[in-house]
Amino acid sequence: MLTAREHFLAHLLLAKIHGGKGLWFAILRMKHGAKTARLYEIARVGSAKIAQGMPRTQETKDKISNSSIGTPKSQSHRDALSSAVRLAMNRPEMLTKLRDAHTGVSLSQTHRTSIAESLRAAMNRPETRAKLSASAKARWARRKTTEK
Repeated sequence: MLTAREHFLAHLLLAKIHGGKGLWFAILRMKHGAKTARLYEIARVGSAKIAQGMPRTQETKDKISNSSIGTPKSQSHRDALSSAVRLAMNRPEMLTKLRDAHTGVSLSQTHRTSIAESLRAAMNRPETRAKLSASAKARWARRKTTEK
């Protein structure tokens, strides 16, 4: 992932190497008043911070959401997303937000049945059984060492 400054410099190098109206036009659009790559970076980071807090219509949210559907993600990208979600889920404010969102929500009988079947199937997989077995053995081993 490139910083805003590196991205600008990459475009500048591409324009110098390959030329072409499109590449130089991108440089002009990026600069938009910034005299140096450093000023461009400051402007880009600042505008990104402002855009983060802006309210968006549902239509805009849908467009953003649908824009990446179907695009392949690298393993490192998927790992980074997974770790970010794991970190977010451990924050107390996120847990409170989730708890509040689900308070008072009841599931239909069909939904409950579907969840139960899914859990039953997961519990019968050999890899799940092996993990549970290893975990139980480790618990017993810890218990035996603390009793002595």
